[in-house]
Amino acid sequence: MEGREDLGLLVRAGWILLSANRAAETEVFVRRATAAAQTDPEKLYALNFAWLFYLQVRRHAEALALVDAGAALLGPESAAALRGETFSEAGRYADAAREFRRLPPGSPLWLDNANDLAWCEWMCGNTARALEAADAAVAHNVTKSPRTNRGLVRLDCGLYAEALEDFEAERKADPAGPNAYSNIAVVLCMLDRYTEAMDSLEQGFLRSPVPEGVKEQMKKSFVGIKKRIREAKTPAE
Repeated sequence: MEGREDLGLLVRAGWILLSANRAAETEVFVRRATAAAQTDPEKLYALNFAWLFYLQVRRHAEALALVDAGAALLGPESAAALRGETFSEAGRYADAAREFRRLPPGSPLWLDNANDLAWCEWMCGNTARALEAADAAVAHNVTKSPRTNRGLVRLDCGLYAEALEDFEAERKADPAGPNAYSNIAVVLCMLDRYTEAMDSLEQGFLRSPVPEGVKEQMKKSFVGIKKRIREAKTPAE
């Protein structure tokens, strides 16, 4: 053990460098961490560090190759979960869904990845499967916006009141963020609640990262649009 590098310090140093956008130097620490790992738990730790690094810098092919090389160490379910997340990040949603489906439904790993599975199934047009996974993600309280994903699936299924409930929950969780407001506006339009839809769209726009001068100009536009909506006598108008 004498002269061996400290794996924990290497990983922490690597993350600090990556957070400073110094990817090339981070990769040096990825290699050093891999070389320093001796026991199986240490190898798993180093493998996960390397996989996350490749995912962060969008080198998806290398991330997948790393998972394949370490499949025996990871085990079939963990390997499938990492492949699924990698494919999802790469926009290969059908491949991602295929990997996530390898996980036993209801298992801890399946539940941890239920939100990603819901998104991938939805992107593939599998709304029934997407809704099942989205319900599980919300019930399991996963951290990556499960209510937004379920809201989108519900919207696609024509479940407008239920979709609105999800988007309102996301708005309450992050009132400063603009995305929930635009999703709420879409649902309100589907419910023929046009004035409320424009109010929500305006609130979302005013929270978006655009110059203040543009926001001021758009405020005037919203006033005129909402006036025309109030004066309209039919949905077509």
